[in-house]
Amino acid sequence: LYTSHFDNLCKVLKEYGYETITFTDLLNYVDFGKALPEKPVIITSDDGFQGVYTNAFPILKKYGYRMTVFLVTGAVGDTEDERKMNTYFNKRTGAVRPILIWPEIEEMHEYGCEFLSHTVNHVRLGLAPDEEFLYELMQSKEDIETRLGSEVSFFAWPYDNNSTSKWDLIPEAGYRGAVRYG
Repeated sequence: LYTSHFDNLCKVLKEYGYETITFTDLLNYVDFGKALPEKPVIITSDDGFQGVYTNAFPILKKYGYRMTVFLVTGAVGDTEDERKMNTYFNKRTGAVRPILIWPEIEEMHEYGCEFLSHTVNHVRLGLAPDEEFLYELMQSKEDIETRLGSEVSFFAWPYDNNSTSKWDLIPEAGYRGAVRYG
């Protein structure tokens, strides 16, 4: 999504009265009946590319919006010198893109953006052995919760590679649900 298209999307959503919520807001509605805006919408992004911070974050602030980012925690560095590129988890040819670092994530989190799991290593969870499935989800959950101090209740399936044979492992890994794009 081009930056100008994202700006236009947020503008149109705002003009039509939509307000952003997070998956945590959704859970609070389901579990406790906490009110949601009249027209709620969740904006998401997978992987944790730096462009979310440099391009999308200023637009979110412009419209008073928040978003949910599903992080590949093994790709997140602590400093600019430790910044990784998407080649860490994506061996395909194509655009090489930088990944967020923790200070950027922390700034966005303080603003109100939500960070959830997209595993540690961006593996195909539907094909992973159960032990790897649990490690990828439990470790990424711990990484985010430790750094940000907020609960991680959802993950997004990398590559949309989900499997019904893994669904029973989701609560065992400490999650309430999973998100797909397919």
